[in-house]
Amino acid sequence: MNTRPRDARIRLRALIRTMAATAILLPLASAPSVAQSAAADSPSVVFGDDVTVTGSRVPLTAEQRGSRITVITAEEIAQRQTADVADLLRTVPGLAVVRTGGPGQITSVFMRGANSSQALILIDGVPLNSTTAGGYDLSNLRADAIDRIEIVRGPQSTLYGSDAIGGVIQIHTRRSETPVSLQLDAEVGEDDRRRIGASIELARERFDLLLSLSDEEDDAVSAAAEDNGNTEVDPYDLTTAIGRLGIALHEHVRAELFLRAADGTTGVDGFSFGIGPVDDPNAILDRESQLGAITLTVEPPDGWHARLRLSAADDELVGRDPDNFFSNFTVESELRQAELQLDRQLTDLGTAATFGGSYETREGGSVGSFDEEIDITAFFAQFHWAWAEESAVTLGARYDDHSRFGEEVTYRLALAHALAPWARLHATVGTGFKAPTLNDLFFPGFSNPDLDAETSLGYDVGITFGRPDGVFDLDLTYFANDFEDLIAFEFATVRPENIAEAESSCVELVSRWTPSPRASLQFGYTYTDTEDKATGAQLARRPEQKTSLSVFVEPLADLRTSLTVVSEQDRIDSDGSEMDDIVRVDLALGYRGLPTFGGVALEPYVRVENLLDADDAEVPGFTTPGRRVAVGIRLGR
Repeated sequence: MNTRPRDARIRLRALIRTMAATAILLPLASAPSVAQSAAADSPSVVFGDDVTVTGSRVPLTAEQRGSRITVITAEEIAQRQTADVADLLRTVPGLAVVRTGGPGQITSVFMRGANSSQALILIDGVPLNSTTAGGYDLSNLRADAIDRIEIVRGPQSTLYGSDAIGGVIQIHTRRSETPVSLQLDAEVGEDDRRRIGASIELARERFDLLLSLSDEEDDAVSAAAEDNGNTEVDPYDLTTAIGRLGIALHEHVRAELFLRAADGTTGVDGFSFGIGPVDDPNAILDRESQLGAITLTVEPPDGWHARLRLSAADDELVGRDPDNFFSNFTVESELRQAELQLDRQLTDLGTAATFGGSYETREGGSVGSFDEEIDITAFFAQFHWAWAEESAVTLGARYDDHSRFGEEVTYRLALAHALAPWARLHATVGTGFKAPTLNDLFFPGFSNPDLDAETSLGYDVGITFGRPDGVFDLDLTYFANDFEDLIAFEFATVRPENIAEAESSCVELVSRWTPSPRASLQFGYTYTDTEDKATGAQLARRPEQKTSLSVFVEPLADLRTSLTVVSEQDRIDSDGSEMDDIVRVDLALGYRGLPTFGGVALEPYVRVENLLDADDAEVPGFTTPGRRVAVGIRLGR
């Protein structure tokens, strides 16, 4: 098998050597104070969404949010014992995660009936979506060093511009708060599965540092369906490096540097007309991704808050196959963004005004075909008015100027109001837009430079019932989206056109019960009705019914367990054919009661994916991995 491209290996190894040297030298220069592993002391209660920022760009409590937001906490990630962000997202109501095969294969997410390219993915405010294809492939996204994941459903273009037409998924990395924290993870499993990760966190009076490295290999399965006679294994390996450094430049000024690099290689399969996906023993897909951001935050005592962020995200896909000329390609995506946000706190209850603007350059193309660039300038404003601890209105507007398709204005209105100590009303209405991708505008022979942006109008309204002590709550939400000017390929003109329209409506039921500090349960049910207005057909790969159950229990002291169940029913594929119903059950157990050695805490764990060994096809023609068991150990100091 061919190795990774030499230049990608050199760059990633250089980054890893630099981070490793820093990890060795900084502890030697630091005081010897050592804290216990944060994971060892974390509570079993894993659902915590008191304060979020993604849905409003300013910190809001659950009582003052109009949007329905799901938060996956660091405690939940640790208890589920998985490093795969896509698997973590599977249990979120309103989301459908689709993977074409085993680990490393293309993984997409659909939010409330929107296309997979209409969900914006962010890491610490840095957008990741491809400039050429529009969407983001989650296959190489790991949960290393994550503090929490915030998922906001519904149009969010007013706050985040293009690509947020269906919603936003934002990943927040950890900020070190302990003097010294070291952690090592290692696991092995079936199919020659191996993963090892290490991290170090330091916190001093004026700076904090996080360094994280991980590497994994997996012989996995054949991407093309094994039931169709495809037996060639498509292996997968991935290396991820993360660095975050924060420095207090002044009492009210903080600077942060964030870097993340990933280098993955995946065996892929081919396609035969009339048959579908078939084995291709020599086809390889290399993917190299880097993102970085420099953030300057100013918080003077007069109530103003200012943040300037300069960021960049690069992604390169290289297909290699000596047996098929058309499987050899290089696709590049580059995004540069400068963003300024100003916030003014007006009252102690949380009334605040937000103003900001951004300038971004999107460049990309396919080597040998095209290489193009567009610019987007944007200005946004938002006013959040809170007249009680549990009542607030948020109103925002945004202006975007796209160098190719022109101007777009979006708005968003959100309401949260306490009806009683045990009941709360929440509602939002907003517009969104999705700019044409570089492929849509420039791909030779199959593009259209006159395309307009895709647009949407969405609203939701819901009511939350809950006990004041937080032990139990239940939320029922209804939402609807109307999508206009959707871009679809028109065979009559042999190019993309604004010819498609669609709509979706849905009911989401979410219930959470935390009977004790050692047990919590969350249940979710989503019914989504989608329609292509031209044909009347259901939209592809969006399940009409999705049910999820997450149970976290510590039955014995220091023994923590998690059980997650996801069921998706009534799906169709892009050709209109019915897709299999899916039921997936995952189980994880970890024990934190072993004696410490030299201040090092040990937690052995076991994870069982697809516990019931279900073989229903997640995508027709592709393999759904059967039951897979992994065992590991986590060491923390």
